[in-house]
Amino acid sequence: MPLHSHEQNPPAPRRKPVLGETEGLIVVVAAAVVAGALGGLVGAGFRLALHWAAAHRETALLWLKHRPAWGWVVTIVSGALLAGLARWMVGRFAPAAEGSGIPAVEGIVRREDAPDPLVVLPVKFIAGGMAIGGGLALGREGPTVRMAAVIGGALGKLLHLRPSDVRVLVAAGAGAGLAVAFSAPLAGAIFVLEEIEQRFDFRVAAASFGATAASMVVLQTLLGFRAELAVPGLTAPPLLSLPLFAAFGLVAGTAGVFYNRLTVSGLNAADRIGHLSTTTKAALIGGAVGVVAWFAPSLAGNGDALLHRIVNGGLAIGAIAVIFVVRFVLGPVSYSARTPGGLFWPLLVVGAALGNGFGVLSATAFPVLGLDPRAFAVVGMGTFFAAIVGAPITGAALIVEMTGGHSLLIAMLVSFAGAIPMPMLWRSPPVYEALYERRARRLKAIATGAER
Repeated sequence: MPLHSHEQNPPAPRRKPVLGETEGLIVVVAAAVVAGALGGLVGAGFRLALHWAAAHRETALLWLKHRPAWGWVVTIVSGALLAGLARWMVGRFAPAAEGSGIPAVEGIVRREDAPDPLVVLPVKFIAGGMAIGGGLALGREGPTVRMAAVIGGALGKLLHLRPSDVRVLVAAGAGAGLAVAFSAPLAGAIFVLEEIEQRFDFRVAAASFGATAASMVVLQTLLGFRAELAVPGLTAPPLLSLPLFAAFGLVAGTAGVFYNRLTVSGLNAADRIGHLSTTTKAALIGGAVGVVAWFAPSLAGNGDALLHRIVNGGLAIGAIAVIFVVRFVLGPVSYSARTPGGLFWPLLVVGAALGNGFGVLSATAFPVLGLDPRAFAVVGMGTFFAAIVGAPITGAALIVEMTGGHSLLIAMLVSFAGAIPMPMLWRSPPVYEALYERRARRLKAIATGAER
């Protein structure tokens, strides 16, 4: 009896690792642990600095509100000065420190850019603190990711590791930075593989797990252990409500397309204003955000306290709508200032507001289901993240770790299934891919201009 084709050609055995893949692995993982611990130290300090700045900004605004004749001028001018000074510091000492820094980290890992010089770290810390502390709607995660990645690269060069292993430490440091920013170690490690590496590599995975674990040990030692955004009393939504979560995914996915486009368009629009310096542009944006801070202080800044209010419910639908509209615009506008600052935290605020509003309307329309709008707010954060960043596994892990919302996983996945196809249908790339390509074009244009 003839053999079947698969019997004639049996599958090849799994390829065993060769020496080149394992050589120096222990040294790389050990270095990643050290880099993660240092990243945790810097990240914890950055969190404390931003908390201090937010508290003092709130106190100052309350004091200025009692002096309305001139208090509004001080609010606007101080916002302009801090944003302008942050942008000047970046341009003067470390131009690579602008923005979130994640596209730059991806460029290093993809071997298209050299590891950052160490000066990026203090510039990112100080200028990022001024920009976010001054009221711009930017997140702490971008600067923290970049600073931890700088530490990883610097340590790799100090140890005279191979360039490929230096890049591994850059990626692992980035994961540690994300873990510290959100108190989410698993999401930090997944982010490295899903977004930065965009493939599974055992060497990178081992280094990332070590780095994120070490960063969290340091963070918890210094600041204690707590879920970043604990939402008590959440239960799994009824199965009959899952179609509503799928419908919400379609809405959030479409909104994510426009948020991405607005983010990139804001940068392009700022670039087209060629007769003003980047420092002046940042100052004007900081002043505009100062106007928002004067009339609605809670809407300015990274949105930490605002996000807690949204996910814990109780806000009227009108307030939710205002938060959604203002922050939908304020985040991209703030990012166009090109100061250090991340995109994650601001987009989570928008996603939570969109989800909360959808949940309130759904609970009103279908009272028999007994829906909790807070569940939609939590799912909204993950869904909006997945639609914008294009990293759904990271998004799911991040939100579960931040909120402890394990009971919402099924609803979240259903919502993701509705959201993820929307950017594809609109031919809208994930935000970091768009920013990476835009950055590559700018660098090429600068190089061409220099040659000429």
